[in-house]
Amino acid sequence: MAGLISISTRLLAKSDYPAVIRIVNQAFMVDAFFKKPEFHNRLDAVGSQLDELLAQPGHTVLVAHETQGEQSVVGCIHVHWYKEGEHPHGAFGMLSVSSDREKAGIGKQLVRAAEEKIRSELAGIQNTYIEIPVINLRPELIPWYERQGYNKTGEVLPFEAPHILADGYDIRFVMMRKSI
Repeated sequence: MAGLISISTRLLAKSDYPAVIRIVNQAFMVDAFFKKPEFHNRLDAVGSQLDELLAQPGHTVLVAHETQGEQSVVGCIHVHWYKEGEHPHGAFGMLSVSSDREKAGIGKQLVRAAEEKIRSELAGIQNTYIEIPVINLRPELIPWYERQGYNKTGEVLPFEAPHILADGYDIRFVMMRKSI
């Protein structure tokens, strides 16, 4: 187990793209067992998917970087919020930590930074929450998010991109929520 690492978070910059693409694709390889090989990478090599995310209103990517030494990027999280509609809320995904920095508390710190970003964007709106989909084939994730204060809502949604699945996998999203 690595020791805890002191990080700082900031908004993604274009100069971060190579590190973020490497970290995300490496982190999501744990899901490769249920995906067709051509879908093993989560992000394309040139960053066009990051550009698409950032072009959407209410979407950002936070990056974590070490506060000492090289100050290299060691993780990221996609954060989004919805102010309109009946239930304003936030969400996050694509939580990724560099494999050589796992078990150092970076994921927890990124989740807290995402929660703070969503709180600030939804300030003044009552009864807000964060809702996240957690993939059912990664059972270790549910207890981890529960330790971060998230609870299962009871809602289970179908996987939104069945064309990427290897034969024989029925994937669902277990929805989890935390009031903010």
